[in-house]
Amino acid sequence: MRGDKRVDALRGQLQRGFRRLRFAGELEGEFRADYSDAVRLRRLGLVLSSAALIAVMPLFDRWLLQPPDAMVVAMRELQWLLMMPMLIVAFVTILRRRSPVLAEGVCSLTVLVLGLGVIEQRRLGVELGWAFPSEFVAAIIAGGLVAGGLRFRTQLLIGVGLLGCFVVTELQNRGLAGEVLFHVYAMAVVTLIALIGGYVEQYVARENWLRRMLAVEYTERDALTGLLNHRTFHERYGQLFALAQREQRPIMVAMIDIDDFKAYNDRFGHGQGDACLRQVSDAIRTASRRGTDLVARVGGEEFAVVWYGVGEDRVAWGMERLRERVFDEGLAHPDARTELGAVSVSVGAVWGVPAIGQRADDYLRSADGYLYDSKHAGRNTVTVGLPDGSGARPGRAFARTWSRAERRFADRLSPAGSRRESARGLSGSSRPRS
Repeated sequence: MRGDKRVDALRGQLQRGFRRLRFAGELEGEFRADYSDAVRLRRLGLVLSSAALIAVMPLFDRWLLQPPDAMVVAMRELQWLLMMPMLIVAFVTILRRRSPVLAEGVCSLTVLVLGLGVIEQRRLGVELGWAFPSEFVAAIIAGGLVAGGLRFRTQLLIGVGLLGCFVVTELQNRGLAGEVLFHVYAMAVVTLIALIGGYVEQYVARENWLRRMLAVEYTERDALTGLLNHRTFHERYGQLFALAQREQRPIMVAMIDIDDFKAYNDRFGHGQGDACLRQVSDAIRTASRRGTDLVARVGGEEFAVVWYGVGEDRVAWGMERLRERVFDEGLAHPDARTELGAVSVSVGAVWGVPAIGQRADDYLRSADGYLYDSKHAGRNTVTVGLPDGSGARPGRAFARTWSRAERRFADRLSPAGSRRESARGLSGSSRPRS
């Protein structure tokens, strides 16, 4: 989801609300991934504190609880053969940053196992004539539901399930005595408070996430076109260039400029000029759909496109298709210095595998030089090439300006062009490999 569409989705979700604690479309998956990272330390703390409590239980048994020997043996078996292994599995899963679904599933199972283990210890205590403290059950329910970072539906299922097990165990083993009813009532109140706290925490987390994402979009995006703004583009481009340099993968950088845009603004006014910028930016955006692609508005009518890991034979074809998409919008421009009198763009693109010592600005300067060549070649033109070693001037020996005949050939390389050529009885060409 890109640009203004993402902003609309975020704002729409914020306005509609989310009482059921679920977002529409792609937002739910994004939130769950971010939320899983946000509660990671909290989950680790819950796991480690639970493991520490089990580890120090012998001290509690000796100095505070003083259970009978048979009860000590039963508790150690449950704690070290069931609960502790589950905590170790949860710790490893959280530490390795597995998928959000796996992490939440393991945490949910851990809370359930801990709760059932404590309830079973209380049941065994009744059979052996010793009262296992019900506060441990309450601590597991409250701590697990609130600090576990679980979805509310999962919290509700686990909370009601553990409460039900506790109630059944108490009534079966201790009857309807007044003390039993008090424990059941207290446990129900603790569970209700934990669930209310879990719902509120989830709601606030989702609301804050939406507002934070909106703030990020407003900060990183150009307000008019929804593309990346100048500052964000240079930050992400620098990171992508460093990655290409480190991995020795190819990268393409293109500078795109709307031809004679000042004349268009002077004739039709700034309102129509803004509409033109939005339409051109939409056409440019459609040419870059991969997650690693960057599309930005870096000046008034100037745009930048970066493709990572794309083959050399794909660059010229892709940039030519981009130029055609803009021209095919059919925006009338009587003052254009191109013979067809429509809004068009000139493109300068550089492709290469960054050498050690090259800088990201070297490719930008080369692409800007090729854009200058396209302007001088008559506008509505694509120039592609390789960077030279120093980056002081573009590698003009490798540059090629596409003639109209070459454009028709590139058009035949596209699927739509192949169908047109086949209809004329001409042999079509296959699309270049990416």
